[in-house]
Parts: sequence; C-alpha cells; structure tokens
Amino acid sequence: MKQCNKCEVVKDITEFHKRKDTPDGRRYTCKECHNAHYRAKFLEDPEAKRSRNRRHYRNNRGYYNAKTAKRWAAKLERTPKWLTDEDHYQIQLKYSTAQYMTLLTGEQYHVDHIIPLQGNAVSGLHVPDNLRVITATDNLRKHNKYGEK
Repeated sequence: MKQCNKCEVVKDITEFHKRKDTPDGRRYTCKECHNAHYRAKFLEDPEAKRSRNRRHYRNNRGYYNAKTAKRWAAKLERTPKWLTDEDHYQIQLKYSTAQYMTLLTGEQYHVDHIIPLQGNAVSGLHVPDNLRVITATDNLRKHNKYGEK
C-alpha cells in the first residue's frame, strides 16, 4: 500500500507506475493522477506534444527503423505457408476495408490482430480469422494485449 502525493489516497502499490530511481521503485503519484496531469498538459498545448514526438522521431530514426523491421519480420514469421489464395484475398480485403472506412468516415481505421503477433502471453498468426477492422483509437488503446488489463 502507498499514499499518492497528489490525491492523498492510500492505494495498492500496483496503482503506481514503475520508476527505477525512487526508493520503492514506484512513482509518487498514482496512475490516475499522473495520467490526468499529462492529459491536461496535452489539452493545454497539443502542438507542443506533437512537436516533441516529431523531434524524437527525427533524432531516433535508427530505433524506429529497427522497431519497424522487427514488426515486419514477426509478421512474415507469423504468416503460415498453408494459407490459400482465398485466405490471402481475405487479408487484402480487410486492409482495403480499413482504407475505405477511413475515406468514408474521415476517422482513421486500422486492421487489428485480435491475438497480437508479438504478445506477452500468447502470439497469434497473420490469418484472416485473427484480423478485424477497428478504429485507430481502439487499436492504439489496446496496445499489444490480448485478454489482459
């Protein structure tokens, strides 16, 4: 148990983000207060956050290229050889549907792997039954998790 410095509520230790440089290895503010602070900071000046992200990307291209290469390798590794032409067509259709929905609604759509290709607990395959078209917001909120909180 630990008390949040912001809301002063005593909460379970899992309610605090990890931080190596503190004595107990957790932040001083709970996840809820920490997230609320950064959400408010972003709403105050969204362009500043976007600018920092762009600068970070430009200064760390090697990191992002390696991350992209790893993702593509995992996708290739998780695409079974036994897929038929119909299966490949179904996969292509899902990506086309996502693109069409984006154009139609103006909201970004992604093709999501229901069971992630590089999950912690389980790893799925790049097959039509493991794909679905969802909004980008929902996909990014999911992170790389399957059935976990």
